[in-house]
Amino acid sequence: MSVACDKCSLSVSLSKNKIVCIKCNGTYNTKCASTFTSQNEKFSWICESCILISKNEKNLTIRKKHNSSNNEDINIVLIREDISKLITKIETLENSVSFSSNKINDFSEKLDLISESVKNINKKFSQMEIKLANLEKQVDMLKGENNQFEETFLLNNITITGIPTTILNVNCPADEIINAFRINTKQNNGKLVVRCVSKFISRNLYNNSN
Repeated sequence: MSVACDKCSLSVSLSKNKIVCIKCNGTYNTKCASTFTSQNEKFSWICESCILISKNEKNLTIRKKHNSSNNEDINIVLIREDISKLITKIETLENSVSFSSNKINDFSEKLDLISESVKNINKKFSQMEIKLANLEKQVDMLKGENNQFEETFLLNNITITGIPTTILNVNCPADEIINAFRINTKQNNGKLVVRCVSKFISRNLYNNSN
């Protein structure tokens, strides 16, 4: 049985002149099989088309591997960029935390100053309360002394009844008389109240009025 050669299309009838590709089962004339060198290759021969396809497949595999390697490189670059961005965010966060910490420290210091000021104010207020209490004591003492002075001063007041409008024949300088007034009565000669500086003048006026 003859078969046409896949390359030259001529009939190949003798088995010695026929060779079959173990890859595609294509039938070739040994003269057309340029890669055929000896009968020993007859059962392991591969045609040019299959060799070319095999080479292309190898090249494609190599390209895939190369592309895969490139993709891996790209992925590594992207990962590095993501890590760099993450580090930047962490640094920004650390700076923000540090800034917030400084603000908290500043606020704490201000709060301590305010607390110290309040303590000083409370201390001054306590001191003022003590001074106020002392002033109140001094006022009470002054009131007591004033009352004693008024009581002593009133001893120099005398009431004279039945004397003329002029003060008695007593040598009494004007600076010795603090105050003198007559109490209004229905009688012409009412009571004359005289406040003197010294008890000596008061006694003379009193003695001359009786």
